Amino acid sequence: MGAPGPFLVALALCVAAAAAFPPSALPPPSAAASLPHRSLLQLPNCSAACVAGQTYESTACTATTDRVCSACSSGACASGTYQSAACTTASDRVCSACAAACGDEQYESQSCSGTSNRVCSACTSPCAENVAFEVRACQGKGENVTKGANGTETETLKPAQDRACQACTPACVAGESFQTRECKGRQDRVCLEISRFADGGSGMSTTSVMDTPQPNGLFGDPSTAPAGKVEIALGAGLGGAALVIA
Repeated sequence: MGAPGPFLVALALCVAAAAAFPPSALPPPSAAASLPHRSLLQLPNCSAACVAGQTYESTACTATTDRVCSACSSGACASGTYQSAACTTASDRVCSACAAACGDEQYESQSCSGTSNRVCSACTSPCAENVAFEVRACQGKGENVTKGANGTETETLKPAQDRACQACTPACVAGESFQTRECKGRQDRVCLEISRFADGGSGMSTTSVMDTPQPNGLFGDPSTAPAGKVEIALGAGLGGAALVIA
């Protein structure tokens, strides 16, 4: 009988190895599953995670690089920008350009600053003529430049504001008052009261308009203006009338 072939030799070695380790010497399947193991594709041990609100991951942890945490940007965003996104563990804070300035018939209801972008809102409709008059104009935020007598210029900030309307003074009462100015635009209605009294026997009658507040500007409050009086003197035979304003 010749020498055994290579296959038979390998088979004999496997049988001998199995006999050396009976099944009772092997760990149960559940224990084998819990044994630590490491995949060839598993990442190396990474550095600690970044701290929310303080640092963010500027370089991710990979098979060839470790995690790098960088400090969040500090201080306010540059002029003309606002913070549109806060710093997280995944990214730094983001500063974005402010929205364009408000256009005609708009006003800035929210300014661009801090973490808020500019918001433009539509102005209230113009005041209805003979119903209300404008006491405050609708305007966007901006610089108001005034020039002094010596040529110097002064810049003041114009506040953003919506249009405001105020109800007109009631219509004049026929026979008791007459209208000297109608209610429209930025002016209220003005009514002057009429009263008649004798001139003490001089032969003249005087139509007197009682003291009535005079307007003190486009946006002024007529109730706080100084009073004035208009008198119309009528006399037969004098060939005319005299108008006196005091």
